[in-house]
Amino acid sequence: MLGRMNVPEKLEEICRIVAKAAPRPLNYVEAAAKPKSMVAAAKTSGPTARPGTSHILVMASTFENHTSDQVITKLRGVIDARKIEFKRRVAEEALNILFTISGQQLYKDVLESVDRLEELQEEISTNFSVATDLSSHHFELLKDKVIKKVQPMLSTESECRFKFKNKLPAKDISGKQSEIFALIPHRGVLELNETNYVQVVFKPEENISVKAILECETLGGPTEIITITGKSSDLHFELNTRKLNFKIREFYRSAVEVIKLYNTSPLPFDYTVYLNEAKDGDSLAARIVSVTPYDKLLQPYEEVNIQVLVKPGLTGYFNCSFMLEVGYLPHLTIELEGWGVIPQVYLSLPRSHVKKMSHELCYQAVASLTSSFLNAINELFEKKYSVPLNSPVIDRCFEDPELQEEWHICSIADEYPTVMDIELAIERILFVKHIQKCPEIMVNTSENQTEPITDFSTMPYVIDYGVVIIDCKAQCVVEVVNYGPVHTKLRLSKRSVLPRWLDVTPCPKLAPGTSANVNIVLSPTAREFPEVEQAVETSFHFEVPCGVRIPVTVRAICAVPYLVCNVANIDFGKVRCGDKVTISMPLRNVGKATCIWYATLSLKAPTPCPIIIHNGSGMFRCGDGSFIKLSFTPVREMRYEGSLIFKFHMNPDRLILPITGYGIRPRVHIIGPHINFPATLPFCSERDIYFGLTNPCAFPIELIFPHTDVKWKEEEEIVELLNTYYDRPDEILLPKMTPGAGFPPALVNFIGI
Repeated sequence: MLGRMNVPEKLEEICRIVAKAAPRPLNYVEAAAKPKSMVAAAKTSGPTARPGTSHILVMASTFENHTSDQVITKLRGVIDARKIEFKRRVAEEALNILFTISGQQLYKDVLESVDRLEELQEEISTNFSVATDLSSHHFELLKDKVIKKVQPMLSTESECRFKFKNKLPAKDISGKQSEIFALIPHRGVLELNETNYVQVVFKPEENISVKAILECETLGGPTEIITITGKSSDLHFELNTRKLNFKIREFYRSAVEVIKLYNTSPLPFDYTVYLNEAKDGDSLAARIVSVTPYDKLLQPYEEVNIQVLVKPGLTGYFNCSFMLEVGYLPHLTIELEGWGVIPQVYLSLPRSHVKKMSHELCYQAVASLTSSFLNAINELFEKKYSVPLNSPVIDRCFEDPELQEEWHICSIADEYPTVMDIELAIERILFVKHIQKCPEIMVNTSENQTEPITDFSTMPYVIDYGVVIIDCKAQCVVEVVNYGPVHTKLRLSKRSVLPRWLDVTPCPKLAPGTSANVNIVLSPTAREFPEVEQAVETSFHFEVPCGVRIPVTVRAICAVPYLVCNVANIDFGKVRCGDKVTISMPLRNVGKATCIWYATLSLKAPTPCPIIIHNGSGMFRCGDGSFIKLSFTPVREMRYEGSLIFKFHMNPDRLILPITGYGIRPRVHIIGPHINFPATLPFCSERDIYFGLTNPCAFPIELIFPHTDVKWKEEEEIVELLNTYYDRPDEILLPKMTPGAGFPPALVNFIGI
């Protein structure tokens, strides 16, 4: 055995094995003689070789196996020289032999034995010169052959010099710390003023905290203690969100949202952001401008705010993403969503052009009003509904079977788009189509722009005042709603020139979701509108900064109230004093304005006035009319002249109709007013005396001798019946009777006499 041979024989045997394994010169065998200055250090490192003494010489062979996993295997050999006597002291030279092998993976059985060996490298002081001769040999093909030859001859067990050594407690260097920590190198020789660095490798298990003591033994000196602490932990972090909701943003301004990344683990890690934005994509679509900081090393329990800068674009809803890599963990996908829109303002006025839009456009607008978009709008308007579910109205709806089958029951709390939402959605679609046709418009759009988008006007609003009385003011209060997403101020366009009879009050600055009132006053004058009726139409524009132009059309009919009558004058004719004649005169409002009228008389006659207006005032709407009744009851025999004057509210002009009438008194002149019969015998022949009646009037008169006129008695009965039938009124109007003709036959037949 190699262990029973003396040192020269052992070295010769090793060299012989090496020479056989490597017939070519050894390139990787170091056989360098040390200078004499190093001999002293070598001598102090061990006992002095004297005759009759025995020593344990240790030969260190280091084999480095360069494999894919960079495993370094140390091989130790121990030479037992207890029974060898040194004949002379060797102190002149010291020789280091270092075997470095790079090659294939060691065999399994060899590796198992090598792992059990203690790594050792020690100087061998000898005067043997055969190893020096081996320095010229090539060592390229040693590799596994040397291991196969040398390892079996190196005994891993050495005979103990002292019998009781096994009874002493040995240091326990085995343990879990040996699996967690590794030292490279774990031993060595330091020359004078030499420094060597030892690499401590930490190979922890998952989530542990360890504290170890490293003992550095100095041969012949004190032991130094080094405390090693270490921790291992998985990467843990907190992310406030993985889906950023930018909500509703203006298209021309970059939007910023923040992601908070917090390192909750006790070890640092770095993160990196990866963007996948196409450089030649749609210029109107949303895109991620930047993510800052792009990458960073987070210390334990450190927090960082990652700012995401996004250009919302004009296409409305956008959904994009980027990748976030945290340490060695899999990539995370961060989603971004929101809406890029134009600043919009809504007026509480009707729009006639909406009905002319195509059904496809309207359905497209309604489809864009998703629940998430309506929720974002409700946040701007801060709408909060509290609807009781047990109200009688709701209970009645759910109990009605017809409503359950044919109707969908919805309340104010349901997310349904309003007319404002639909109209503004149509406006956004029209705006995007306009920009797609003229993309050069967006070149001049900036964040500080105060002008609206060039060459685009939305659907016009209409203010219809209806009929406005001239010299009066008509006021229209318009509610202006800021639909968001930014503060804005509605202003009158510089291109709009308002007429003198139209006034528009300015609108204050509005926050998103708020509203204000704008007063638009129409005040026509008679100088500007001399006609009785005149239709007028004008328009002006409101402007929204970085938004659209809002045309407003104003329509009105400027008119004055007036009435027309198809009677040019009123003539009562000749009326017997005491009689009453009634005339009905038609009166109609043919204008557009509602007319409030008053009728008065201007008569050139002493009081009392013989003419009475039965309905002297009233209000006629457009197209209304009625009959005005006038009665003439002369009390004197004279000619009556005057005027019937109609006055109209809010109209300085008047309608004047002349009135004439004659009051006559029937008279008769009796010729021979005294009749004297002489004395006459009874039952004698009749005697007649005549008297004459003369009509001095210019109209026929009727003479009645009641005690002899039979018709008179019938007429008195008719009058009594009429008084009884009408509960004896103050007056009864009868058809006009011609003198001598009596009552009309229709009246006589009605009475039945």
